[in-house]
Amino acid sequence: MRSGRSSTTRTTWSEVINHCGEALRRDAVVAVAGVVGGDDALLEGFVTALVAQIPDSPHFETINRGHPLPLLLGNGTVRPLMPTVPLPPFGLEEFISGPPALTDSYQFAPGDRLQLYTDGVIEARDWDDTFFDLPEAMMAMRDHTRQAFLEGLRQALLRHAQSRLADDVAVILVDRCEDAGHQPTGGPT
Repeated sequence: MRSGRSSTTRTTWSEVINHCGEALRRDAVVAVAGVVGGDDALLEGFVTALVAQIPDSPHFETINRGHPLPLLLGNGTVRPLMPTVPLPPFGLEEFISGPPALTDSYQFAPGDRLQLYTDGVIEARDWDDTFFDLPEAMMAMRDHTRQAFLEGLRQALLRHAQSRLADDVAVILVDRCEDAGHQPTGGPT
């Protein structure tokens, strides 16, 4: 990595997310310059992002730039993980009134399950225009293995939307193992 720093200097997550924002702004300028007078147009002027670091300790860190809130399933409840200072997506920096990026830390105890997902999951609607209730679906499958949990979530989402998803859907599921040397069935943590 060519950053002009010594190899002993550690890059912070805030620096990484700020670097991403700068790169996206640079790319947006190039993209806009390339389509001036053309038929193509920049469809969205913003990008959401969530950066998470999950070490081998009972916590994890995130920086959230307007992305759907991570959900933590633990102790029989699902709770959204609100950032200390909500930040807008990249491309909407003019709405930032505080520090450009803060790292939030959350407890992640053995047996907890962390769910990351795209907005296509929570914006999926049924025929009555009711949004998909992801926390409810997570609670219904809380005792399933990772593989069964993800498959059950996929089936519940498709059933809710009558198999007509209007947006992309991506889900990441992370389980905090009871014992660091033990990986439950269903794949790596």
